[in-house]
Amino acid sequence: MGIVIGIDVGGSTTKIVGVEDKKIKNPMFVKATDPVTSLFGAFGKYIYDNNISLSNIEKVILTGVGSAYIDQPLYGLPTAKTDEFLANGLGAQYNTGLDSLLVVSMGTGTSFVKVQGSTIEHIGGLGIGGGTILGLSKLLLKTHDFHQIASLAEHGSLNDIDLHIRDITPHPLPGLPLDVTKVRRVWPCQGGEGHFMARLVKAGTPRALPAPGEYSPEEQLWLEAAAQAGKKAGKGKGKPAKSFDKADARSARREASRSCHEAVQGRNTRTRDAGAGEATPAQSLAAWQEFAARYFPALAQRPAVVHGGGVLLPVPFPQTTLHVLRAGVFVGNVQKGRFVPEHHLFTAFGAQCANREELTLTDPRTVEYLSGREIEARTAADGWCCVTVDGWPLGGGKVSGGRVKNHYPKALRLL
Repeated sequence: MGIVIGIDVGGSTTKIVGVEDKKIKNPMFVKATDPVTSLFGAFGKYIYDNNISLSNIEKVILTGVGSAYIDQPLYGLPTAKTDEFLANGLGAQYNTGLDSLLVVSMGTGTSFVKVQGSTIEHIGGLGIGGGTILGLSKLLLKTHDFHQIASLAEHGSLNDIDLHIRDITPHPLPGLPLDVTKVRRVWPCQGGEGHFMARLVKAGTPRALPAPGEYSPEEQLWLEAAAQAGKKAGKGKGKPAKSFDKADARSARREASRSCHEAVQGRNTRTRDAGAGEATPAQSLAAWQEFAARYFPALAQRPAVVHGGGVLLPVPFPQTTLHVLRAGVFVGNVQKGRFVPEHHLFTAFGAQCANREELTLTDPRTVEYLSGREIEARTAADGWCCVTVDGWPLGGGKVSGGRVKNHYPKALRLL
């Protein structure tokens, strides 16, 4: 039996290894921008460095994305190709001795291969991998030497990246001590392209923990700003309300955004009388609580404030010089004496809505709703409802006479 040469022709690196008597011999890595050049260069260097003659080679097995460029035997030797994911699965199974495992192959990209006995299945992947790390390191660290990158990483700290429980609350949560990270990783096999969320802290920035209390300092800023805004709004009681039409919508949104930003910073706030009609902050909150008690009971007792003529459910948010579009969820406002919910209320808390029109992805009414048309009501009772697809909220609507009046935002509708 001769030597079997295995070559993985990757997007940026070619890997080559020899197998003789079921033993792996001297793996080698060769970089090249051209896969064909990389392949022949790696093969020649490997047999030269290991003093292997062509007559001693039994077979050459090719895999990897670059193997598609090879359509003839290599140097006249018996040459075959195999699926890269199959090679990853079998190789990992051979090296570990495990029967069932998940193989993560980080090359220029990253692939996930599920191995279950003799069944090997590619279950996902993404374009970010070792090549991304090397590219970023070359730009930021001025090196693409992997060993140097690994050495630098050993001196780093995940505490500068990961968001911990102590960063959002001074008190431990049930089952979650203060040092537990709040980093969220969504792997490609869970759906989508993969996501990573974390908070970055600039080196040297002091970390001040919020003082104990019923509300966090950020929430307290919102509540104090809302109280101040309510006092100012009350002074104008009895004056005719300003008119509000579509032409004012853009400036009104900018004003609401500024109001949110000032509330977060604890500065003097400006209220938006336009759009609020004759409703005072107290009346807006009362209308929201009545609405929530019927449609969103879980939110009825949650702290709420009035900003820019709308009712907001605030969330903890740090003081910042950044322009804040929204820190919390605008749940709606009072129009003509009635509370009208916002689209954000349904997308953020739709799963908690007591009245839902439940659709499925294959239901033709789903496309009709997303296109802005009325749909037949089958599960929701009269009144406001949340339209869901397979349990996921899409938006809101109002049921009357067995039909769901569409309140999906025009800017989001299908054309």
